[in-house]
Amino acid sequence: MQRQEAFALRDTDTIFRDMFLGRGGVPVTGVEKQKRAAALGSTNLDAMLEELLALGDYRVRPDAAVPINPTSCSDRLGVQSFRRDDLLTLMEAVRDTPEPLQIPKLFFESLRSQVVPGSRITTKAADQILQLSALKAASPGCRVVAIVRDCRDAAVSAKHFEALMRKREAPWRTNHASLARRILGWSLRAAKLAEHARRGEVTVLRYEDLHNDFADTCRALFLDLGLDGSAEVVDRVKKATNFTTVTKGRQPGDASEHQIPKGRVGDWQ
Repeated sequence: MQRQEAFALRDTDTIFRDMFLGRGGVPVTGVEKQKRAAALGSTNLDAMLEELLALGDYRVRPDAAVPINPTSCSDRLGVQSFRRDDLLTLMEAVRDTPEPLQIPKLFFESLRSQVVPGSRITTKAADQILQLSALKAASPGCRVVAIVRDCRDAAVSAKHFEALMRKREAPWRTNHASLARRILGWSLRAAKLAEHARRGEVTVLRYEDLHNDFADTCRALFLDLGLDGSAEVVDRVKKATNFTTVTKGRQPGDASEHQIPKGRVGDWQ
């Protein structure tokens, strides 16, 4: 596909609201709660944060908490891993910046402040592909890894994801989309990814390879990233991310009303 992506830079206030007011970094489920979050003003950030945390039932870490050590952390970085003052500092920096293009850098710096020096942080979202140039400018030393799967399986997974998010009234829920629309969305991202891959800016893995030969695929990735690719580490990662472990007992192929992954290749059939 030959297509030029056109993006308009949003104003700071819009970005701030998308990042914090019930979406993005401080997500709130439930339509009524989202309306209350969207109506909050940003003049008094301290009061706004208290209301947001109450709406989302979040508990942030105390200001005296020590930085997180990844070797003892088994959860994702998110609003609940922030120290309260650090979260307020990030909100203030985003709200008051005269240059919206600096916001990704502000976000990355804030994430780094939550963990011990030298830690490696990974952000995960498919649509980062569409803004990869801007993200690399904000974090020049970053490495980019893309995991691609058969677009037909991806379309089926997207359908289940959309249905579950609507049921939960998640802030990122979407309208019903046709199979063709979902495959088009996959194609646009794949085309963009191919451009970056041709320039050597990204490491591409296939979901099917991870599924069929996790150990060798994972080891090659770790070595490429300069990480420990020993059999012991790879085996530990495999056990921790095993489908049955992650889903608390489900077997590959088993469907669930409350979870999307089925751990199977070729489910579109």
